[in-house]
Amino acid sequence: MVNLKQLGVRWNKQHIRVQHTRVRRDIGVLWLVLVLSWAAAQQVQMIAQLEVVSNVAGADIFVNGSAAAVMPAATGRVLLELTPGTYTVQLVSPAYNPPAQDIVIVAGEMATLEFIQTGQEVQVGSAVIQGNVPNASVFVNGEQVGVLDASGQLQLDNLAPGRYDVRLTAPDYAEQTGGVTVFPNEVAVLELTQPQTETGSLRIVTGLSSGTIFLDNQQVGIITDGEFRMENLEVGDYVMRIEAPDFSPLEQTITINRDQTTTLDVGL
Repeated sequence: MVNLKQLGVRWNKQHIRVQHTRVRRDIGVLWLVLVLSWAAAQQVQMIAQLEVVSNVAGADIFVNGSAAAVMPAATGRVLLELTPGTYTVQLVSPAYNPPAQDIVIVAGEMATLEFIQTGQEVQVGSAVIQGNVPNASVFVNGEQVGVLDASGQLQLDNLAPGRYDVRLTAPDYAEQTGGVTVFPNEVAVLELTQPQTETGSLRIVTGLSSGTIFLDNQQVGIITDGEFRMENLEVGDYVMRIEAPDFSPLEQTITINRDQTTTLDVGL
C-alpha cells in the first residue's frame, strides 16, 4: 500500500533539486551575459573614431603615412575607427594638397578634421622637364610646347593640377615618353633619358621615272628621276614596297646597317 506522506516527501525533494538546478543554470547564464558585456565594453573603450570631412572628391586620405581611404563624392566625409592615440592625417589630390594635420583621438569619442578647399587658393603649379638632348622637342598631351634648353631643361608654369603625358623627340635619338603629376603651388620634375639610335641610309635606283616607296606599309617618299634616298633610318629589317602606275608592285625585305647605305638596284 502506497504511503502518501512518504510520496509527498519524495516529490518535494525532487522539486527542490529541479529548482536548484534551474537557479544554477540561470546564474550561469547571467554570469556569461555579464562577462560578454564587460568584454564588449572593454572593446568599445579601445576604439576611437575619426571623421574626415572634405569637399575634394576622390582625394586620398593618409593616416601616419599609410593610405586609409578615398574621399567619396556623395557624402564628403569618411569615418575611421582607430585605437586611441596621436595621428598625422593628410589629404592628397592633384586639385588640392593642404598641409597635414595632427590630432589626438580619445577612446569612446569621435574627433573631426576638415580639409576644405576654398576659392582663394592658387590652383596652378609648374613642371620641369629634363632630358639629355639639348633642343629636343617637348610634347605635352600630344601638343608641342617647346624645346629643351642648352642645359637640357624646359620649365612649364601656370599648369592646372593634374597628370600630363610628356614625350621627347630628337633626331638620331629614340623617342621617350613619361608622365608627370602637377600639384598646386609645387614644382614637379620629370627626367627622361633618350638613348642614341643607330641609323643608316637607304638608296633605291630604278628605271621608273616616278613611284611611291613604302617601308613596313608606311609611305616614306616618292621616286624622283629614277632615284630615292632616305637618311637616318634605324638599323634593322624592313619590308620595302614600290608602287607605280602600270607597274606590278615590287616587295622585298631590306636590311639597314649602322652608318652604312643600303643600295637597291631595281632594274626594269
